[in-house]
Amino acid sequence: MGRTSINLPDDLQERMRAVDEPVNWSTTAAECFERKLQELAARKKVDNMNAVVERLRASKFEGIDEDFAAGKLEGKAWAEQRATFQELERAVEYAGVECGFDEAPGADVSVAEIVALHILYGSNTDNYDRSVIPEFWESITGNAREYPSSSFVDGFCDGATEILNAVSDQL
Repeated sequence: MGRTSINLPDDLQERMRAVDEPVNWSTTAAECFERKLQELAARKKVDNMNAVVERLRASKFEGIDEDFAAGKLEGKAWAEQRATFQELERAVEYAGVECGFDEAPGADVSVAEIVALHILYGSNTDNYDRSVIPEFWESITGNAREYPSSSFVDGFCDGATEILNAVSDQL
């Protein structure tokens, strides 16, 4: 066992000497040191967790920004090459609009589905055919199995809006 000397205030040392019952002051000090070490370790763990949270938060927004940018490029290309005027107008209606719900695994309807149906059919809900949604997004992303994220869809509508705004005074 190691040996350490510590300095104590005079009044504390006097009170310790005045105690009538036997006390192992080395054990008492060691327990106090142990508690302090555990407190410091816990604080370091919290600091490390805060760093983890900040790192994950930054990477989350990187992914969202990348999806948005990719969607914007695809929205511009779609608007320039394939969209009808009516489809383009309907895509623009969704640019910058919050759809009012968060996508969750197992959700009945995604933002991608809502936007695709609106672009293709507008407000004519009597004629919605959901089977065209995979084909629509496959023509944009090349992937029929997975719908794009809501961030991609936001970028897509934003890109389409830029194109319509650029040419609208000529139409």
